[in-house]
Amino acid sequence: MKGKKLAILISISVVVIAIVIAAIYAFNFWNNMDTFGKNTPGPGIANISNLKANKATKKGLYVKIPVGASTESIAELLTQLGVIDNPTVFKFISKMKGYDSKYRAGTFYIAWNMAYFEMMKAFSGMPAVVKVVIPEYMNIYQTAAKLEKAGLVNAKEFLDYSSTVKCNDRFVKYIPESRNPRYEGYLFPATYQFERTVTMKEIVNQMLQAFDTRFTLAKYAKAKAIDMTPDQVVTLASIVEREAANPSEFKTIAGIFINRLKIGMRLQSDATINYYLSTLPDKSVVSGVNFTAIETPYNTYLHDGLTPGPICSPSEQAMDAVLNYEKNEYYYFLAKGDGTSAFSKTYPEHQAAIAQYLR
Repeated sequence: MKGKKLAILISISVVVIAIVIAAIYAFNFWNNMDTFGKNTPGPGIANISNLKANKATKKGLYVKIPVGASTESIAELLTQLGVIDNPTVFKFISKMKGYDSKYRAGTFYIAWNMAYFEMMKAFSGMPAVVKVVIPEYMNIYQTAAKLEKAGLVNAKEFLDYSSTVKCNDRFVKYIPESRNPRYEGYLFPATYQFERTVTMKEIVNQMLQAFDTRFTLAKYAKAKAIDMTPDQVVTLASIVEREAANPSEFKTIAGIFINRLKIGMRLQSDATINYYLSTLPDKSVVSGVNFTAIETPYNTYLHDGLTPGPICSPSEQAMDAVLNYEKNEYYYFLAKGDGTSAFSKTYPEHQAAIAQYLR
């Protein structure tokens, strides 16, 4: 009988001890919930190459949370990436802290030593994005370099991809298939907010879509009315963009170039030659050659008509200026150096302007 009582007392003691230990653990866990997972080892340098799509580094990575992701799917994703090692605890803390259903879609930066609670705060906040400003005067080579500097692409790979990507937007059929780079002038200049995990395809598509949105059906109709294709409009607009000293003169200068084209006079634009020079990896090939005598289809001093394609990404304002060009009698213009231009009807008048403003 005494043995039986002793056994019962021992059993009760074990249960009490277990309850006490569990209570202590629960108390400690509850009080340290905000730091749980801190200093959890990441996947290690050896596995970072497998996380390239998530822009992994030695310190952390960018995690892309899809639209409508549940706490469970996020926990599973983080486990696969090696960011957390206990998805059950992650889900429990998420529920206790009230984060379930509060997570946003987008790309977020997560350090390897982040606590679970810190990740939850990150995923419910604003996504990590890169702001990239593409000015109107930039050509595709400069755009690629700027995107590379922002850490989003490799410039050469971007140029190669942007020349071969398939695009179904309506303007594509007007671009010669042989042109390289094919979409010069069509990567619309604007301020973009790109997520860190954005792909080259997404970047190119977003920029082409921005162009397609702005080159409306009304613009197609207007281009036809002035007897130009959309591609010719973009090409001339890109030259106007680079030549005009002031956007307020876009329409006047567009009218001058239209006047020249109508009578078979060469455009004689320095900007077109400068574009060609900007594409040369080795400019020594034109060393010693007179600027206006450089042989290239983009030399509008030597070749009639428009260049083979745009020389930069023109603004919507420049395209509208071509579509609604000023009907004037000017054939010459000259930058005066004060942000405005001098316009001349005849070559002698132009020579007089040169004498006045450049000598």
